[in-house]
Amino acid sequence: MDLGKLAGKLARKIAFKFLSHEMRMKLRPASKRRFLLEKMPKNSICAEIGVWDGDFSSQILKTAKPKKLFLIDPWCKEYPYLEKKYQKVLDRFQSEIKNGTVVVYRSVSHDVIEKFDNDFFDWIYLDGGHTYDNLTEQFSDYFPKVKLHGFVTGDDYGRDDENHRKNVTRAVDVFISKELTETVIIKNYQFILKKVKS
Repeated sequence: MDLGKLAGKLARKIAFKFLSHEMRMKLRPASKRRFLLEKMPKNSICAEIGVWDGDFSSQILKTAKPKKLFLIDPWCKEYPYLEKKYQKVLDRFQSEIKNGTVVVYRSVSHDVIEKFDNDFFDWIYLDGGHTYDNLTEQFSDYFPKVKLHGFVTGDDYGRDDENHRKNVTRAVDVFISKELTETVIIKNYQFILKKVKS
């Protein structure tokens, strides 16, 4: 074993833990989540809940090639930096918004749920509020909106820190225990669940 490489890898892992969420997102290689997008059906209808500045949204469009992508995020108006994120998303996907491929909702996910019929989405990606209650509400709201044999996917499952263990991982585990889905894969903090019961 090369101790120099091992020490370098360990130092990077420790340093990564002290970065802000935004910096971590910028440094996280796109390939860490690409496998998830490669498993999603092409020409699908999907939603990303929790958009931030649209980096993953861009990957969804390039890799999964959906027919329609709904981007849902409150981009809270009281925080000026989030106003900039929202404007960045609108600018970034201007042509896709214009041609109807991308639809943007500036709202908490619960407040737009009635816009979607049951069995509407081929798949959804959950990366919004990271509290147990918030994620549980998203499962409750959006699971009926996913087609049978569609996918419920998301981020931050199984991270080492206590906050993610108590919130994201716990909420996903409780949802899995209801036996409405089959676990397709959990890898690189991503989860893919296939809907097998309504």
